[in-house]
Amino acid sequence: MRRWLIGPEGMVLETCENDVRVGGKYLYLYADAKGNKSGVYGHFQEVVVPERFANTENYIMDITTFNPHAPEDPNATVESRTFTAAGKETLLTHVVRYASAEVRKMALEYGAIDGMVACYTELDKLLLIQNKDNK
Repeated sequence: MRRWLIGPEGMVLETCENDVRVGGKYLYLYADAKGNKSGVYGHFQEVVVPERFANTENYIMDITTFNPHAPEDPNATVESRTFTAAGKETLLTHVVRYASAEVRKMALEYGAIDGMVACYTELDKLLLIQNKDNK
């Protein structure tokens, strides 16, 4: 994941924790060279390997106030990803349900769409390389 779950410009994925099971938690923290950090965390709501998984997503905008043991926001963003066979390829459908119009606006202004596109572009590159290596 560190190779494709890229963060904002100049930041690297410093912490990548996943407990991929229903109720399991995850934490992705990004850091820059100056020590600035931001990230996302949540829990997995649904895990059906290899067809689908869904998770909550909470944003860490200020690492100084982040408490990983605090209760999760009940109005967290919810993401689901479904993987469907499409011939020799796999179609990934990623749906994001924001808690409110304000949260959606903040995510869009922060570059969420561009960030997802960049991450999936990196993942595609890695999968193409692996696919070529396995032939």
